[in-house]
Amino acid sequence: MKGKVEKFKGRKEIEFKDLKYTIYFETALITSGIATIPAGGKGDLDKGHEGAEEVFTVASGAIVVLFPDSDEKYELGTGDALLIPPGESHIVENHSSSDATFIFTGAPKL
Repeated sequence: MKGKVEKFKGRKEIEFKDLKYTIYFETALITSGIATIPAGGKGDLDKGHEGAEEVFTVASGAIVVLFPDSDEKYELGTGDALLIPPGESHIVENHSSSDATFIFTGAPKL
């Protein structure tokens, strides 16, 4: 094996309004974790990450990802994924009556 396998040793919690991120790994190449948003919840504007792509994969529930610069929105349910280009501002909302959980990954590091 060329690299070192690592099990997470701690977590970092970040809140964007109703949206709660738990970061498990943050290296020079990747950031990864889980986010939760309650039913009817709304996150703050994320101004995007220059030089880093971001992927959201919905583990349970449903979310809406809004892109205010282009007036686009994407509705995602369990098993759906969305690739967000570098530097793209976005807001995550939950319009449903159930909590939602999604996995987020950014590379290189967010």
